[in-house]
Amino acid sequence: MDENFKTLLILAGCAGVVAAGKDRVFQTFEWHSSPLDWCEKNYEYSPYIVEFWNSLSSCLLALVGLLGWLVYRNNPGIHKVEPQFFLLWAIMVVVGLGSVWFHGTLSVAGQVSDEVPIVVLAVVAVMMARPKAHWNGKSRDVALSGHTLVRVSTAFVIFCLFFPVASHIFTLICFPFCGYYFFGDYFRSKNHQFKNLFYAALTTFCSAFSCWIVDRVACDQVTELGEKYLWGYPQLHAVWHLFMSMTFWFLIALGIAMRADVDGIQFSIQNEHGVLPVVHMLV
Repeated sequence: MDENFKTLLILAGCAGVVAAGKDRVFQTFEWHSSPLDWCEKNYEYSPYIVEFWNSLSSCLLALVGLLGWLVYRNNPGIHKVEPQFFLLWAIMVVVGLGSVWFHGTLSVAGQVSDEVPIVVLAVVAVMMARPKAHWNGKSRDVALSGHTLVRVSTAFVIFCLFFPVASHIFTLICFPFCGYYFFGDYFRSKNHQFKNLFYAALTTFCSAFSCWIVDRVACDQVTELGEKYLWGYPQLHAVWHLFMSMTFWFLIALGIAMRADVDGIQFSIQNEHGVLPVVHMLV
């Protein structure tokens, strides 16, 4: 059966499921339908945006994705080693836009559009970072094909619209999964050329996770301290977005470097404009 036909068949099935449960799906687009509500005060700066700073800071994720594409697009070595590398930056843009929608509406559909792309980004990044020698036959081409990504992503989104808690659970699971993969590969490697990338990713992620945890479990205490000693609540979830934007950049570069190291490809890490670490394949 033709792959295009298979994809259209699966998409038609997904559309049928949505049509059958349209009332339930439409409810997910209602504002405040998500059970999640972050520490930032709702509608404090705009009557049209529920969480102003959380929504605005989400743009950083999309901007980093766009910046990554601009920086790496003229890096031919990367695309020879991984022709679909651009997918990582494209998915990051989707993550950022989904996060803007989520924090702007606090809807279930917004939550799913925020969390599902994060899971897809993590899985695709892990698969791309895995050396080609570790794949069996054509399984890698199938797993990273456009047809597979469209089918799985669409079905996953529909599933999560009906069961929103699933996207939250899978998002929380993907962080330790990716951490295990990167930690394991890093410590198995004897090449310390990417040591600084590893520590940069670890530092920014720990900083981001700390902000996320405090925002969730100590909102009242931090708000009280912020109003007493600062200008108000320090918007820790917005800071989480900032640090996670940096973490994604470092992790993608780290994955590229580890992949090249295991595949025996020479590479160099250069700081673009003296700030951004960028991996260049010497092929």
